[in-house]
Order: sequence, then structure tokens, then C-alpha cells
Amino acid sequence: MTIKVIIENNNKYESLYSIIPKDYEEWATLKSISGDIVRIAPGEATEVLLTFDINRKMSGDKIFNLDIVSDEGEVVKSQPIGVFVEESRTKVVDFIKANWKLGGIILLNLILIIAIIVVAARIYRK
Repeated sequence: MTIKVIIENNNKYESLYSIIPKDYEEWATLKSISGDIVRIAPGEATEVLLTFDINRKMSGDKIFNLDIVSDEGEVVKSQPIGVFVEESRTKVVDFIKANWKLGGIILLNLILIIAIIVVAARIYRK
């Protein structure tokens, strides 16, 4: 999951900010931040991308906090961010849904193989 955050500098001077996501550990792992420390000119804005790996079996509404900390160590903004996490599916299910004809052929082949084994076992017993 990638979340785009836009940070704006409303000060009259250039500022250096640290981007600190918190309280996501229960449902995800932070994979990367495109700029965990950003320098922003006065009146300008910058975009930061937060990329998370969602933990298996997690789904539903989740919340994490994003702290913006100035270079002086002061929390300029603390913002809760809500996200919706879709239920994860296995890659096999996704593959079969995307390629249902191929999935049908594979299923038919499995049925035929089982039938051949059953017939061969009955012939062997006689």
C-alpha cells in the first residue's frame, strides 16, 4: 500500500521537516518513505510517499498517526490518517480469477488424472 502525503510550508523561511509515521505496527510494516526528511521553501509544498507491507489476514479500517517534526525537534503537526485495507487473497485465487479458462482446463486435467488412477487401480486388482 502506498500513501501520498503532501506537506506544505506556511512559514516565511525555508524549513526542514522529519516525517514520522507511528502506530501502524499492528497491521503493517513500513517498507519505505520517499523522503523521511524534506526541505521545503516558504509557501511551497512537497509530496512524500509512504509504502507499507500489509500483514496477512488484516483487513478493514485502520488508522495510523503521522507526525511532522521541525528541525528544532518540535512536532509541527500530528495527523491521524485512516486507510481501508482490503482482505488479502492468495495468488492462486487471483490467477484463477484472471485466467478462468486455464483454471478450468487444469481442473479438468486433475479430474482425468484421478479417474485414470482409479481405473488403473481396479484393473491391477483383477
